[in-house]
Amino acid sequence: MGLFGSGREDESGGVVDGGGEPAAQVGDSGPDPRVGGAVVARSVNSGLTPERTSAWSVPSGFVGGANLPGTRGTTPADSWCGGTRPGHDQDPRPSMWVTVADGIGDRRGSAGAAAAAVEAVNRFLAATSVTVDSLFAAFHTASVAVDAYVAGLIDAGMDSRDVGGTTLTLAALTGTQVVCLWAGDSPAWVINTDGVHRLTPPQRPGPLRDWLGAGDVLPTLRTVDRSELGGILVGSDGLEPAMDDPAWVASLLARAPHTLATHLVARSRRRGTSDDITAAVAVDVASALQERDSQDADTKPIPVIL
Repeated sequence: MGLFGSGREDESGGVVDGGGEPAAQVGDSGPDPRVGGAVVARSVNSGLTPERTSAWSVPSGFVGGANLPGTRGTTPADSWCGGTRPGHDQDPRPSMWVTVADGIGDRRGSAGAAAAAVEAVNRFLAATSVTVDSLFAAFHTASVAVDAYVAGLIDAGMDSRDVGGTTLTLAALTGTQVVCLWAGDSPAWVINTDGVHRLTPPQRPGPLRDWLGAGDVLPTLRTVDRSELGGILVGSDGLEPAMDDPAWVASLLARAPHTLATHLVARSRRRGTSDDITAAVAVDVASALQERDSQDADTKPIPVIL
């Protein structure tokens, strides 16, 4: 069967392939309305099950993402967000951003910390132009929001040793640059028609060395040229197994972002990961226009073979 096999609806409105496996289904957190000239979308980690992928795309069709909770029985702790802003006379291409936060382990409050981080990023970037400076400011705003959330849990009586924080990786297309900021181990890649190129360093064994929720955090910065770009991808560490075939990942660029993200999280699950899996994708205009039906992505299930 091909990548998009014929599907049938199951009783809950999702789509299953011929083997009867559940596929992607629209979740309970979708695109926000226009805010300050931007169009934003987010999916936080509530209301999901290991059998259901939540997939969303902003109405412009350039940004989308998907979540698939883990199978270990812990609270889903990944969140993502993204958005677009229109171009201008000097550069008609839109600015775009995607970010993923992955709550640390199964500590109490880690899912809430991740949700607080992505919501803070989206609120900030929806109200300003997307530049290196504003991305740093958005990251700092998220760090402050997570610190406040963690402090509230401790004030409510939780043991500080049991309270979790979150990773945060933020990638954006701004002007002629791809900008990536991160703290923790949530990975990011540039996707071109010739393959996949990693923006963040490979995972290192052992505990995390930095994360949000542990005081002041200075993110690591990397920038690359935007020319001839296909897209940017940010994921939780549970997405790593899906990236073992760069040519296959690059072949998905002609698909809408939410579709690309859905295939990636499904591929990672097929490769045996039991962790939460999240992918958030922004594709440049030339790629995004190849699939015109992406604008109604938030109203229909997406066929995918699991």
